[in-house]
Amino acid sequence: MLTTRLVFCLLIIVSILTFCCQGQNEIRNAVKTKVNRKYKEGEQRIEEMKDDARRVKQQVTAPFQQAGQKVRKKYRNSRRKITQIKQVINS
Repeated sequence: MLTTRLVFCLLIIVSILTFCCQGQNEIRNAVKTKVNRKYKEGEQRIEEMKDDARRVKQQVTAPFQQAGQKVRKKYRNSRRKITQIKQVINS
């Protein structure tokens, strides 16, 4: 009779410990998934901010690049005209 009570008590204690361990494990997993989710959201936000910065930089530098292209085009045209004039003079 005593041994059955003892075994029954041990069984109850083991089952309680098992449930506690499972609960702690579930809590750990929930915290881990929340941290990972927040980390991924932060990384996405950083990437979005980087894209926004690139877009703004391109919008700011676009007029300067266009002006530089115009200058280069005029320079090429004038060089071409100068070489044509030199060819006419030398011929």
